Amino acid sequence: MKYEKERFDAMADIVKAAAHPVRLFILEALSQQRYCVKEFTAALKLDMSTVSKHLLKLKNHGLITDCKEGNCVYYQLTCNCVKEMNKTAYNILKQNINRQNALLKESK
Repeated sequence: MKYEKERFDAMADIVKAAAHPVRLFILEALSQQRYCVKEFTAALKLDMSTVSKHLLKLKNHGLITDCKEGNCVYYQLTCNCVKEMNKTAYNILKQNINRQNALLKESK
């Protein structure tokens, strides 16, 4: 086994970019369809500059891409593998909850 620090640093940066509740919501929403900044602003009840900063972070790390149509910028996932990140995190969350529930039942 070889530890390639630069590769793992780059991978950690991608994971860190997604590691925020707002950005996880954005990624999950984009796994269904593309959205405009205004739609995220309304759904998240955040100002446009805050939403734009989250979108830029995801875009700069290659998780999403954008295209301008008229006066609106639409965002979409760069690939379906990004969708799997959220699914994996959710499945781990469910597994942890199930394990904790089982421990609670055992302690009764």
